[in-house]
Amino acid sequence: MSDALAGIAKELPFSTSEYDDRCRRLRQLMNQARLDVMLVHQPASVFYFSGNENLHVYDHECVVIPMEGKISLLVPEGDLSRAHLTSWAPRIFSFPVGGNPAHALASILEEQGFARSRIGVEKRVPRAAGLSVNVYESLLAALPNASFVDASGLPERVKAIKSLQEVTYLRQAASLTDAGMRAAFAIAAEGRMDNDVAAAAYQVMIAAGSEFLSIPAIVNAGRYTGISHSTHKRHRLQRGDVLFLELGGCYQRYSAPCMRSVTIGPPTADASRLAEGCLAALNEMHAAMRPGATFEDVARAGARGVARAGLPVHWSGNCGYSVGAGFPPYWGEYSGQIALGDHTVLQPGMVFHQPVALRVLGKIGVAFSETVLITPTGCEDLTRVERQLVVR
Repeated sequence: MSDALAGIAKELPFSTSEYDDRCRRLRQLMNQARLDVMLVHQPASVFYFSGNENLHVYDHECVVIPMEGKISLLVPEGDLSRAHLTSWAPRIFSFPVGGNPAHALASILEEQGFARSRIGVEKRVPRAAGLSVNVYESLLAALPNASFVDASGLPERVKAIKSLQEVTYLRQAASLTDAGMRAAFAIAAEGRMDNDVAAAAYQVMIAAGSEFLSIPAIVNAGRYTGISHSTHKRHRLQRGDVLFLELGGCYQRYSAPCMRSVTIGPPTADASRLAEGCLAALNEMHAAMRPGATFEDVARAGARGVARAGLPVHWSGNCGYSVGAGFPPYWGEYSGQIALGDHTVLQPGMVFHQPVALRVLGKIGVAFSETVLITPTGCEDLTRVERQLVVR
């Protein structure tokens, strides 16, 4: 394989010393959990620890991280060349098309002496966990003397604080998002289709250097704004509509999402009050976001702002979640969810997307959000498009 890639430089987004440090911090948590080895299957975490990146990240890729010794990367045979290009892992293995990756994993573990060890696995990672029931049961059968321990969440604890290089990539992603958002503003007009707006945003983001998005551009208008997770479907913008936008440019797999709202013509009373509630919530939360504050402190501040919208209004209660490296269908990384009852303390280097979407269900929806970095003294908006209700 090395001969086939001769003359092609590895595409490593981070230094090997940074990858080493990530593994070191994970091993500290593994030691506390009395694990001998950890199997990392969640696609974004596979990328985070190994660098492995491709278009098909749900085919049982796995990073094997022992307490001592070299890490291993397992990928499907068809992705082996890509793995050698993008991963720093010193040991890269594959399994054949139609083969059971559990057999290859078992061989890797046995070869490193872990057939009778405590093996950490990710059972409870939401969305795209990567470890199927079939592979897990096959591992149990192949290694009957091993103890498999649910170690869900350990990789996310390592990922919670971003490195300087990660923040640099998030800033670049935010600039791509901002460019796409401004392109969407520029083309929005009565008679245009929602597809026209989405196309303009995509064209500018991709042309400026964005990779494939972790979540498709969300662009909808009119009554569809009152229905969550709707996107463009050939609907024409009409006077009085709200245009709902959620974009997330992607750089080195890091996404910086942003939500904005536009009115086609003067805003209605409902649009104005919903926008007031969204903007007040973000302002209140950002005033509360500083090292030492808790997730609950921020969530309470958000609720105070939302109350400014009055009634009736539908709000999911979402005050923010961590973002970083990601693959479709999600840019969140599960290392933190800002919510009432969560007393996790904010620390410098944490990064959150804070979506505030208020709706009169089936009628109208307005949303604003930022990607925010926690700094030593407070917080910084990484997305920087003007935060106001735009009138077109």
